[in-house]
Order: sequence, then structure tokens, then C-alpha cells
Amino acid sequence: MPLFAAVGRVCALADDMGMTLELVERVPEQIMKELSKPNVSGDPRALAALGEAAIRHEDFPLAYTIAGVGLAQSTDTHGRFLFLRARSMPPWEAKRQSACLAAATELARRHHDSDLLDCIAGYREDLLEWSELPEAAASRIDTDEISRVVNSELAARQFPWSAPPGLPADYDDGECQCPDCRMERGEMPELPPQFLELLEQMGPDAVAAAMAEMLGFGKKKGKRRRRHSELSDDDLPF
Repeated sequence: MPLFAAVGRVCALADDMGMTLELVERVPEQIMKELSKPNVSGDPRALAALGEAAIRHEDFPLAYTIAGVGLAQSTDTHGRFLFLRARSMPPWEAKRQSACLAAATELARRHHDSDLLDCIAGYREDLLEWSELPEAAASRIDTDEISRVVNSELAARQFPWSAPPGLPADYDDGECQCPDCRMERGEMPELPPQFLELLEQMGPDAVAAAMAEMLGFGKKKGKRRRRHSELSDDDLPF
């Protein structure tokens, strides 16, 4: 039995038991090799569980590949794997991501899959909270458009590592740009010496909390896609 099939079955069993299974070192690399071969077949339920494990592991190229293999299986599970494909894409593939989410939503409606609909709705809320963009009106798509999206994603086997031409060089590559995360990556912008001394003495979390209280920012509720501070670069008074 291929490793991806065995691990997928274990992931599915863990999901049934309410457990969270994480991928251990070197396993994702071997699974990627197996799934990158042509005409791979597998149990859709095990593949879906494996894809969720890859998302938790933040191995988005692996999740992307699993979604492609899943789409090549039963048409009954296209909605699940379109949702997985949408979550695995980098931020510059927003149009593809939106198309996958729309198709997955329509398929979930047709199959009366309330669990998938809830997952998609929660993911959309997280996206809106993260981007702070106004919610767009959801439009239903027809069968031909769903087929076009599925066929397009089946043909797109390679993970889109590079941003398309025309985007600025400093385009967000998916990494959190809040002060805390930028400081962890050594990308903190130039700040007054007094502020840097305060950061060293108190730590970024304590300083962020103090500034949030001082500036009147409250904590937002809800699960975020990525960890980030309540303060953005625009909120810092420096």
C-alpha cells in the first residue's frame, strides 16, 4: 500500500475519533513523490482527510497536489476537493480561489452537504476578517461553469510558486505582515531608539497590548487564518 493511502486512512480514522493527527518529518516529502505520479487513484475520503492534515501542517503545495488527485476521483466529492484547492493557493491566485469556492459552494448545495457549507462559510468569514474587505454578494454558478473550474484545476498540476508578471516586487507572499511576525523574521521597520528599548525590556506582546489599550483598539473575535497582532503597520504612530 502506498504511504499516502495508509496515512490517509489513519487521518480519516483520527477524524472519526475526534483526534487531530499531524504529519511527522519526512512523510510529506514521500507522499508528494507518490501523488506527483500520473493517474494516481485513491479513496476520496482518505485523500480528503490527508488534505486537511496537510493544511494543518501548513504544507500548501502538498494540499494543492492532494486536491488535484482528489478531483480526478469520484465526481461526488468534487466540492470537498475544490474547497481544499482554494485553501491551498497562494494569495496572488485570488481569482482561481474565488472560482473554486463558488463551485464548491454550489456543489455542496446540490448535495445537501451542510457540513461543507458551514466550513466554506467559516473560511469566507476568516478571509474577510483577515483582509478587512467588504463582503461580496455570492452568485450561484451553473453546471457548465462548475465543469470548467474542475477541468481547469485538473489541468493545473503544478503549484503556482511564482506570482504573475505585473505584481510589485514586495507583493504579500502570504506571510503575516503585522509588527510581531515581522519582528520574528527580522523585518521590523526602523523605529525610534526609545521604542526599540521598550520592546527589548517588555517584549512585543506587552508593548502591542499597551499600545492597543492606549489607542483604543479592541480584540477581534473569531478564528483567524494566520496569527497576527491587533495592530497593523498603519496603526503604529511612528
